[in-house]
Amino acid sequence: MNLTAKRVVVIGWDGATFDVAGPLAAQGRMPHLASLLARGVHAPLCSTVPPVTPVAWTSFATGASPGRHGVCDALTLDPKTHEVRFVSAAQRRLPPVWRILSDRGRPAGAVNVPVTWPPDPVDGFVIPGMFTPSHVEDFTYPPEIRREVEAKFGTCRESPMLDPDPAKYLANLLAGVDARCELTLWLMERRPLDYFCSVFMESDRVQHFFWGYRDPAHPRHAELGQAIEQVYERLDLALGRIVAAAGPDAAVCIVSDHGAGPLTRAIFLNRWLMDQGLLVLSGDL
Repeated sequence: MNLTAKRVVVIGWDGATFDVAGPLAAQGRMPHLASLLARGVHAPLCSTVPPVTPVAWTSFATGASPGRHGVCDALTLDPKTHEVRFVSAAQRRLPPVWRILSDRGRPAGAVNVPVTWPPDPVDGFVIPGMFTPSHVEDFTYPPEIRREVEAKFGTCRESPMLDPDPAKYLANLLAGVDARCELTLWLMERRPLDYFCSVFMESDRVQHFFWGYRDPAHPRHAELGQAIEQVYERLDLALGRIVAAAGPDAAVCIVSDHGAGPLTRAIFLNRWLMDQGLLVLSGDL
């Protein structure tokens, strides 16, 4: 890491894990990541409890545990109305790093970081990511940056649209990495900042959808068994372009929020409680 860096560029790969990236880097399939690993420092992630996207990215943004920053799950319950809704940055008790830096005269920006709506006012920009309500019009800060981005790149999306055809969805994910990279490079050129963070969600999405295809027994393994690796390789190409654009006087960090792996079983606590006679339902269901 460049300890005399004039600015910091943070690249987020949601759900990225060394279980996938490590072997690919060792095989020469992720050369840009391998280069950073060789000349920098790295370690396995110790995620939050629970290790889920909204909680972990909020800890990343604030440097605090869930108990301190106040985002403890993807959903929250209104104690008065009993309405269940998605979490938002309005529940966050602590400011994110880009707000802290901006308040101290260091221009900063964040793009596609989950749970960043409503956006913090900063000397820079915030383009929120996952958990941004679809009905909100002015969801960026400043509001005009949304119009600039959509005029050049189209509708702001935190990740590519799901497609019922797995092959088409994989193509969407690969194109999504390219599109996120182009937006990131454009924003970096539009206004150089002392701190800039951009999160790619495709690593998480491909693992959720395609992990089962890695099984040689899967009927489409030959076609899609390397889908996850393909997305990681595309992320590596984007990484190389972003590092080059950041320049030698920038410190570049790659971060993840949690890992990934096969899902072989699940437990539904309410079902278990019912089976034990500890939960009884009443009323019409």
